[in-house]
Amino acid sequence: MTMQLIGWALVHSLWQVALVAFVVAGLFALMRHAPPTLRYAVGMAGLGLMLALPVVTAFRTTSAVSRSFSSTALSTGTTGSETLADAERGRSGQLSSGLSAPAASASATPSATVTTDGAKRAAETTPRPVGVESLSAFAAGVRAIANRYVPLALPWMVAAWLLGLLVLSARLIGGITRTRRLTTHSTSRAEERVVLAVRRVSRTLGVDRLVRVLQSTSIDVPMVVGALRPIVVVPASLITGMTPWQLEMLLAHEIAHIRRYDYLGNLAQTVVETLLFYHPAARWLSERVRDERENCCDDIAVAACGDPAAYTATLLALEESRTDGLVFAAAATGGSLVKRARRLLVRESNHSDLGPRWIAGLITIVAALFTATQAVGGTVRTAFVREASVSPPRSIASDTISRKRDDGWPDASRAAPERVLRAPAGGSLAERWRWAEKQGRNLPSRSYWIGYVVAAPSDESARYYFDANVPVRIGESTFSGRMQLGDGPLSDFRFAGAALAPLVGNHAPRSTAIFMLVDRGNPSRVERIHLSSFALPVHFDRAPLLWLDSAGDSESIERMRSYMLTARSEDIRRELVAATGVHQDSRLVVPFLIGLLQSRTETEGVRREAAEWLGKKPDPRSIAALVRAARTDQNEGVRHDAIEAFGHMKYTAASDTLIALGQSLESEELRKVAIEALGHRADARALEYLTRMARSGRSPELRIHAIEAIGSLPDGRGFATITDIARNDPSSEIRRKAVEELAHAEPPSRAMEVLRQIIRSDPDPSVQSEAAETIAEVNDPRTVGILTELAKSGSDLRVQLEATESLGETAAPREAMAALRELARAHESLEVRKKALETIGDFHEEQGSVEALVQV
Repeated sequence: MTMQLIGWALVHSLWQVALVAFVVAGLFALMRHAPPTLRYAVGMAGLGLMLALPVVTAFRTTSAVSRSFSSTALSTGTTGSETLADAERGRSGQLSSGLSAPAASASATPSATVTTDGAKRAAETTPRPVGVESLSAFAAGVRAIANRYVPLALPWMVAAWLLGLLVLSARLIGGITRTRRLTTHSTSRAEERVVLAVRRVSRTLGVDRLVRVLQSTSIDVPMVVGALRPIVVVPASLITGMTPWQLEMLLAHEIAHIRRYDYLGNLAQTVVETLLFYHPAARWLSERVRDERENCCDDIAVAACGDPAAYTATLLALEESRTDGLVFAAAATGGSLVKRARRLLVRESNHSDLGPRWIAGLITIVAALFTATQAVGGTVRTAFVREASVSPPRSIASDTISRKRDDGWPDASRAAPERVLRAPAGGSLAERWRWAEKQGRNLPSRSYWIGYVVAAPSDESARYYFDANVPVRIGESTFSGRMQLGDGPLSDFRFAGAALAPLVGNHAPRSTAIFMLVDRGNPSRVERIHLSSFALPVHFDRAPLLWLDSAGDSESIERMRSYMLTARSEDIRRELVAATGVHQDSRLVVPFLIGLLQSRTETEGVRREAAEWLGKKPDPRSIAALVRAARTDQNEGVRHDAIEAFGHMKYTAASDTLIALGQSLESEELRKVAIEALGHRADARALEYLTRMARSGRSPELRIHAIEAIGSLPDGRGFATITDIARNDPSSEIRRKAVEELAHAEPPSRAMEVLRQIIRSDPDPSVQSEAAETIAEVNDPRTVGILTELAKSGSDLRVQLEATESLGETAAPREAMAALRELARAHESLEVRKKALETIGDFHEEQGSVEALVQV
C-alpha cells in the first residue's frame, strides 16, 4: 500500500510541480522591477508548495482508502474476517486506480451502486453538448489504460526514486559534514583586525548575534557556516591579499547571509532538491532562488559600502578562486557573476527566465508518458515529421536534413558487415534477389543487407548520401537525413562506415549504391534504407551483406514498387520514393512519381516527397503534374511543395511557370511561396518579375517577400536592384527591408559603401538605424570603426544607440569592447553611455565583460 501511495504521489507531482513553476515564473515576470527580497520570498514559497503538493496528494489518497475501509465494513453483514477480506480487496482496487480514487471510494457504498430505472431514463434523455460523448470516451479510454498499466510501473518508479534519494541523501550528509569540517580543520582564530571588521559590519547591518570569525587555509572564498551559532570562515590568503576596505565589503555580504538566516534557507532548498531530484522544474526554481538570494545580499553589501563598481571589482577578484561543492555554506561567489555585475552597475532588472533545460525536460516527461499510453492502448502509426530547414554549407543541397548535436558517432568497430556474400554473375535482379532471400534464411543475424548499384546520375554535380540513422560531420556541425552533395571537394566531410570497393569490388565512383536492411523472417519488410554515391563509405552495423552487383533502372524501380506495396512506415515509404527518384530513366521515374502525387489514398508526406522529386526531373510531364497540383490539390502542404519544386528545376520553363503562379494563385500564402522559389532561379525573367513585384506589388507582404527573393538570387545578380530600392523607394518599410538584404552582398565592401550613404542621406531615422544594424553583419575590417563613428556622431540619437548596440554583434569582439568602454566613459549622451554598459554586459565572454564594466 505504501508503495502505491508513494508511486501515485510521484506521478501527480510531475504536473503539480510544473504548474507551480509556471505560476512562479509568471509572478517573477510581473515582479521584474520589484526588490529581489520579494522575488526570493515568492521563490521559496514556490519550493515549499512543490514539496507540499505531493505530500497532500498522498495524504488525501490515504484518507480515501480509510473511508473505503469504513464503508466496506458498514455495508456488509458478514463476519469480521469477511469484512477484513473485503476491505483488503477494496484497498487493492482503490490503489490500482490511483487516477480515480475518489470514484472508487464512492462506488463502495450501496447508494452509489444502485441506479433506478427512472434515473437511467433521465440520464439517457438528458441533452449533452456536442463532442462531450467523444471527449468522455477518450478520457475514459485514457483512464482505463492508465489504471491498467501505470500501477504495474509504480514499484519500479518508487524503487528508482528511493535509489536516487539514497544517493543524494548520502551526498547531502557528506556535504553537511564537509561544510562543518571547515570550522575544525586547517583553521585558526582570525586576526584581531578581521574580528573587529566583522563587529563593525555587524553593527552597521543590525546583526546583534555573536558571530565567530575563523581563518582557513583550505578555502579560497569567505563563507558562512551555521545558523544559530554562525561562523564566518575567511581565507587566509584574502586577509593579506586584499585591502581592508575590500575585505569589509566581502564581509558585509557574508554578514548579510547571517542577518537573513540564509544557511537555513540553503539547507531547506537542498532538501527540496533532494526529494524532487527527478523534476527539472524544481531544479530551475531552486537555481532562481539562489540567484535572488545572492542579489539580496549584494544589495545589502552595496548599501553598506556605497560603491557598486568597487564591490563588483572585489567580486571579480574572487571569481578565479571560486570553490565549488560546498553548497551548504553561503558564499559571496554564488550566482552568475556577469548577471550580478550588470544588475549592480547598470541597474538592470532581472527577468523571469523559464529556462530551456527544465522546459525541455518537462516536454520529455510528458512525451514519454503520452507515448507509453499510446503504445499500450493500441497500435501506433509512425507519423513523419517534416524536419526544420537547415542551411548546410554551399556544397550541399538539402532535401530533408535534420541537424543534430555533435554528441555521438557510430561505433567504427561495427562499420563493416559481419560477412559479405556475392550473388552469382548473370541473371536478372529478381533472380538474384530470390538468391539473396534464400541465403538470408540461413544467416544467424535477425536482419541482413541487400545491396546493388545503378547507373551514375546524368548530372555530374549530383552526389547523394541518404541515411537517417548515420550522421555526417561537416566541420563542427553534424547532419543526418537525405543530403544531395554538390561537385565540390569533400575534404571537410567526415562519413562513418566502411569503403565499398574492398568489400564488393570496383564500380564508377558516382554510381548510386542502394542498400536495404530486411528482416530475415519476412524479407518483404524493409527496416532501413541507405543510398549513396559508390565512393562514399557505408555503416553496416555488423549486419551481413548480400551483394547483387549492378542493376538496370527498370528492374530496380520495379523492386521499389514492390516494396511500396508492403511498407507500412511512412518514413520507409518516403525513403522508397527518394530511392526511386535518384534513378536516371525519366520515362520510368516520372510516371511513378506522378501516380503517387495524384493518389487519393497516399499520405500527405509521401505525396509531398513525390512533388519534391518531380522537381528534380526536367520533363514536360513533371511540369504539368506539378502545375495541376499547385493549382487544384486539396492539400495545402502538397500545393506548397509542388510550387517550391520549380525553384531548383533545371528547366527554362520553370521560371515562367512560377511567374504565372505568382500572378494567378488566389492564396496570398502560396503566391509568397512562388515568389520565394523565384529567388533560386538564375535567369533574367525571374529578376525582372521580382523587381516589378518589389516596386509595385499588391500588398506590402508580397513586396517584402520579393525583396528577400531578390537578395537570395544566385551570383549577386540582385544587388543593383536592392540598392536602388533601399535608396529610392517611397515606403520607409520597404527601404528598411532592402537595407536588411544588403548584409549578404558580395563583396562586402559594396554593401558597406551603400549603407554608409543611406545613413547620411535617408530622411527616416528608422531606416538609418536599420542600416547601422546591418553594418554589424557585414564581414568587413572597417565595421567596428564605422559603427564607433556613428555611435559618436550619428545624425540621430536612435542611430547612435543602434550603432552602440550593434558593436556587440560584430566579428571583432576585442576592438568592439575597447570602443564600448570609450563610449561608456566619455559619450555626451547618458542614453548612449547606458546602452554601451548594457552591450558590454551582453558579451559572451563573462570575465572580459565584468572587467570592462568595472573599468568603466
